[in-house]
Amino acid sequence: MMKRGFSLIELAVTILIASLLLHGAFDLLRISMNRFARQEESVVCAGEAAMLSSYLLRDLESALLKGEDRTPAGIIAQIGCEASGLKLPGPEGTVIYKHDADKKTIVRAAGAQTARLGESYVAEFSIAAEIQTADGKIASFSSFSAPNESQSAIRKIWFRFNVIMAGNSSQKPPVRQVYSFYAFPVTLNRQLQSIWKP
Repeated sequence: MMKRGFSLIELAVTILIASLLLHGAFDLLRISMNRFARQEESVVCAGEAAMLSSYLLRDLESALLKGEDRTPAGIIAQIGCEASGLKLPGPEGTVIYKHDADKKTIVRAAGAQTARLGESYVAEFSIAAEIQTADGKIASFSSFSAPNESQSAIRKIWFRFNVIMAGNSSQKPPVRQVYSFYAFPVTLNRQLQSIWKP
C-alpha cells in the first residue's frame, strides 16, 4: 500500500502561488498606505493655506490709512509690498507678513505678537499689489515706489497672492499645491475714494 502525500513539485508550486498572493497583498497594502499618507498631507496643506488666507484677508479688511497724506507717496509709505512680504497699517498698529524660506513658514508680526503660519509647508510665497489711479490707469504697486509730481492719485488697490504649499514627507512625488487668490480690501478702498479727510 502506497502512502498519499504531496510531491516536491506540488509543494513548490503551492509555495510559489502563496508567495505571489502574499506579495500582491503587501503591495496593495503599501500602495494604500502611501495614498492615505499623501491624502492626509494634502489635507494638512489645504488647512494651512486656508488659515494663512484667512489671516491675510482679515488683516487686509481691517487695514486703515493713518494721517491725511493720500498722495501716492503717503500711501506707499504706509503700505509696503514686496515679492515675499507685506506691511499693512492696522487699527492697532502695523501688521507685517514675511516669508521665511529656510523654515518654509510665514511670519506674521502685529505689534508685540508674532505668529508662524503654514509651519513647514510654505515652499513659495509671493505678493503683487496693483493700483488704479484717478485717471483710470492700472499699474503695479512697484511702479509707484518712486513717486513723482505727475502721478495721479490712487483710487483702488488690490493684492494678488501666490502660495505654493509642499508636503514634508519623502514620498515620491511630493505633495505640492498651488493657491492663487486676489484680495480687494473694501475698507481701504473706500478710504482711498472718500472725499473726507481724517
